[in-house]
Amino acid sequence: VLVTTLVLDVLQIAFFWIVLQRNNCQIKLVKADARLVRNILKYCAPMAVFTMVNALNRDMDKYLISMMTDTETLALYANASKQLPFDILMASFCTVLIPYITGYISEQKKEQAVSLYKSFLEITYISTGVLCGAALAAAPQLMKLLYSNKYSEGLWIFVVYILVDLFRFTNITLILSAAGKTKILMLLGVCSLGCNAALNIVLYHCMHLIGPAIATLL
Repeated sequence: VLVTTLVLDVLQIAFFWIVLQRNNCQIKLVKADARLVRNILKYCAPMAVFTMVNALNRDMDKYLISMMTDTETLALYANASKQLPFDILMASFCTVLIPYITGYISEQKKEQAVSLYKSFLEITYISTGVLCGAALAAAPQLMKLLYSNKYSEGLWIFVVYILVDLFRFTNITLILSAAGKTKILMLLGVCSLGCNAALNIVLYHCMHLIGPAIATLL
């Protein structure tokens, strides 16, 4: 798997290089401007912290379950809380729209940025809502289809995590990252991690297994 990934990465770089050469875009490392490194790191370092914190935040409930329960319960919870690809359209649109929104914000064309983001939200909440609504309507059957009857006890955790996926369209990282406000993103990520950790503990003791799932939703 690792060798295949490496080969694909090399082929992708070669493809980009050929396309750039054909479009008369010459890449010469000797002409790189080292003075830009500071600005790049100033943007990227907080973004890297946010990405790392976000990954921890997403799995915080699983860490708590692993501490408090046995392996079988953790397996039940981990399967029931697995992220499903309801946000496939949202992720696709994000990839395409980031350059446009970034351009509008940098050029102070705020009305165009707002209009584009509004259209993006409408498309994503409608598409995500339809998929999640269908999954909620057939949650018991979908749970059995994906994980067999063995994990049916985790149905309510599965339902809560469908709601988590439903609310992903409200993510504001697209705008903040496009505006270069990565420090705010980093602070939001750290605060969210702290709140999530506290809620996980409180709700686990109040509601047992479903508590950490509700904490993630909140």
